[in-house]
Amino acid sequence: MRWDTIAAPPGTRPPSPMTVRAQSIPARHSFSEHSHPWHQVVYAISGVLTVTVEGQSFAISTEQAVWLPTGLRHRVGSLLGAEFRSLWIAEEAGEGLPTNPTVFSVSPPAAGADR
Repeated sequence: MRWDTIAAPPGTRPPSPMTVRAQSIPARHSFSEHSHPWHQVVYAISGVLTVTVEGQSFAISTEQAVWLPTGLRHRVGSLLGAEFRSLWIAEEAGEGLPTNPTVFSVSPPAAGADR
């Protein structure tokens, strides 16, 4: 099964101290493996995301998110398509947070809620 690559948005700049991004991923698309000098929290508001980091792969539903610490090479995609959100957190603002990738529970958006 072939997956297509999504390019990073043009003009991407480091968070100061935080940046929120909203994006859709078409079916069988992913960002190429990359790292960046900031932390990231990624979660799907619809669909399921695949997150690969440090030799681990996670399928993230709307009830989960993944913490990606600064500098880890990772890839985010979706087999069937997804709408997702990312919170980018400046390295210094994430001091004291986990240093390993971490999956955690989140509350799914309420029906009809602004996402």
